[in-house]
Amino acid sequence: MGTTKTLSQFVLNTGFDDFPREVVEVAKEHVLDVFGAMLGGYTEPAAQIAMQFAKATGGHEEAGVIGGGFRTSIANAAFVNGISGHTLEIEAVGRAPGSDTLTMVAAALSLAEKYQLSGRQIIEFVVLGEEFQGRLGLGAPGGSGRGHCGLNLYAPPAIAAACAKVMGLSLLQTQMAVGLALSRASGYYRHTGTMAHTHESGLGCRSGIEAAMLAAQGMTADPDLLEGEGGFVDLMCNWERGHDLSITTANLGQPFYILSPGTSVKKYGCCFLVHRPMEALLLLMEQHGLQQEQVQSVRIEVSPLTLRILSAANPTDGDQAKFSMHHALAAVLADGRAPMPYLAPFSDAGAVDPRYAAAREKIEVVLSQNLAPGLATGSAPPVTVTLKDGRSFTLAAGPDVFRGSPENPLAQSEMLARYRSCASQALTPKQVERSIEILHKLELQADLRELMDLGTFAAGPR
Repeated sequence: MGTTKTLSQFVLNTGFDDFPREVVEVAKEHVLDVFGAMLGGYTEPAAQIAMQFAKATGGHEEAGVIGGGFRTSIANAAFVNGISGHTLEIEAVGRAPGSDTLTMVAAALSLAEKYQLSGRQIIEFVVLGEEFQGRLGLGAPGGSGRGHCGLNLYAPPAIAAACAKVMGLSLLQTQMAVGLALSRASGYYRHTGTMAHTHESGLGCRSGIEAAMLAAQGMTADPDLLEGEGGFVDLMCNWERGHDLSITTANLGQPFYILSPGTSVKKYGCCFLVHRPMEALLLLMEQHGLQQEQVQSVRIEVSPLTLRILSAANPTDGDQAKFSMHHALAAVLADGRAPMPYLAPFSDAGAVDPRYAAAREKIEVVLSQNLAPGLATGSAPPVTVTLKDGRSFTLAAGPDVFRGSPENPLAQSEMLARYRSCASQALTPKQVERSIEILHKLELQADLRELMDLGTFAAGPR
């Protein structure tokens, strides 16, 4: 059986009762995480532009736009919600290229009202969608090496398959949905530092949903488009290390991808490639009682692709600041701490803050040919701090050190504090606590109408 058929069949044949309790709990955390990110990010410029687009293009009132105060078509809502959940750059990141929780949750919630999805069905969508795209990224990781951003590369076929399950499609129809979604799969890391980067997450959500809707109406596609010569993996992901699709389909759900290799929570509002270096610098400053005034330089070596993605040495706006290694390390150096979620440095005001601009002069980002040329979200390049008195300290924040990794997860209290910080940008304190109550008991919810009403008709910043 081919890759497309095997993955599609697994999604259709697997359900909530097949999930270990730990899988359910992690999925609920992912929904909480993304819903909070959408509530915190809907006022950002990219999300507001997308909302105006959705209003201008109209559509049946099928799905709520988080923070928008209106309902629109499922496709439009998914597009906006996918962007809103990404604007703060605090979406969780998987170990395999392209494996993320943002698009799965945003797509699932956008379907919830029209299809009257229960909490169990939302959990199914998230777990199985992450299984599809995460396994695809494990077996065919080359998309990132070719410069594709996985948010609109690996997500559309996974969303299409999960949507097909919701819509009750047959196996062949599901394969058609995957094929149709792959026609739209793309993404460019060159977009980082612009609004187009968040736009791509919205496209991923929309593309997967529309593909399943078209397949349901009888539109056909190549039913095995993931594999083979001229297929998705061959054209989009075949780079240097090659691919091995046997990894993609071997022992699906044993364990589920959502548990292992799992995802890392982003505590800071910037590209995940910067998080481990930031953590290392924070730890060095804490361990040795360092202040910015003592520091001569902070040095880090990066791969060619990392340098290309994090290219803004002196950002001029929040979009660029989110993708600047220089700026992120400078913010840590200047502030000496990074309260969670750490967002202020990565805003338009933070990008041009004189304190951070001065600290950027001490940051040395060096291209290293000794590092793998591709993208490795689990990598931990060492950070070296040299003091004015000649002493130097070096540290790499590996998975066992980095707070938020599957090996070293955040405490539930920390996840809730993070959620409350974001959600309070849209909801009243009472609404925040009610949303937490719903999400903590997600598997017991017969439908998601109350949650979507809370998010859609948000009261505004508090």
